[in-house]
Amino acid sequence: EFSDSVIINSELKYNVVVVDLEKAINMAMENRLEIREQEIQIEQNKLSIKQQRSQGMVQSNLVAYYQKSGFSQPSDVNYNVALNNSWADLKSRPQNYGVGLNISVPIIDWGENKSMVNAAKARLKQTEYNKESVRRSIEGEVRNLVSDFNSSLKRLQLLEKNVAVAEKSFEITRQRYADGDIDSQALALERDRLNNAYNTHLSAYISYQLMLSDLMRKTFYDFQNDKPLI
Repeated sequence: EFSDSVIINSELKYNVVVVDLEKAINMAMENRLEIREQEIQIEQNKLSIKQQRSQGMVQSNLVAYYQKSGFSQPSDVNYNVALNNSWADLKSRPQNYGVGLNISVPIIDWGENKSMVNAAKARLKQTEYNKESVRRSIEGEVRNLVSDFNSSLKRLQLLEKNVAVAEKSFEITRQRYADGDIDSQALALERDRLNNAYNTHLSAYISYQLMLSDLMRKTFYDFQNDKPLI
């Protein structure tokens, strides 16, 4: 025959984390990949404008070459002879080299290049608008998250007090039942109230921990240990 006992500990330990809203927003702005992607796109668009402008300017292309021309030797000779002949042939070949400069001067393109530059500028402006939109979206997201996190902490602390009250109430009810003042139905009802207090408190505890984790993920900052994650 086996006997065992199970001890249920209703105490849920947690750290009270104070989150500074402005710090959370600043950390999100510095670390969120969505903003970095927009900044990279802006730099690429700026480079595209410079490249497009260069298409309407005078362009030059410098070409240089150097070579030696000669004749081939018969193939029916041994290796040493062929090697010596190749070296002698290389030295005896006349040198042939030259340098060329190609210049392209745009005369008229009917405004095509200017239109292409303006289109590139428009794409840059659109990307800048997108970046600002992303920043506003992230700021709103972090503000709501911090507000919800603070609310979840207050709710957790309140339900923690409710559990303490429910436990005391159940102990009083159990003593009254032992004294014969109430029946088992009243005791069962009080136990249900205590269980509901435990479950509600546990749900609030889980929500608090999840929001803390989500806040770290959205800002790349560990507010619990007060240190950046990257």
